[in-house]
Amino acid sequence: MSSELMPTLLLIGGMFVVMYFLMIRPQQQKAKAHQEMVNGLTRGDHIILQSGVYGKITKVNEDSLEVEIAEGVIIRQMKSMVLGLDSKPEPIKKAPAKKTAARKPRAKAAKTDDKA
Repeated sequence: MSSELMPTLLLIGGMFVVMYFLMIRPQQQKAKAHQEMVNGLTRGDHIILQSGVYGKITKVNEDSLEVEIAEGVIIRQMKSMVLGLDSKPEPIKKAPAKKTAARKPRAKAAKTDDKA
């Protein structure tokens, strides 16, 4: 009876080993890398939050960050909600002033007095 059970146990054990190396271990490595990135955040870093909001860190607390998402708009966010660093922050450019072409005066329609 044990000789019939051995291949089944080996198959189940092999499946657990494969699951560990294909699913569990990569997830643990990803979580560890994320935790290291979060612990390394400093004031002035440009980040992306999980909500898709881009911002600049203005203050780092023990478990939260203050993030400037627009000029004068600061939000407080948990550190764990940081998705990643924005590798190439683009400076905010003001829209160029619209140039208006010199207008030509309209030709006045001839006035006709139709008194009939």
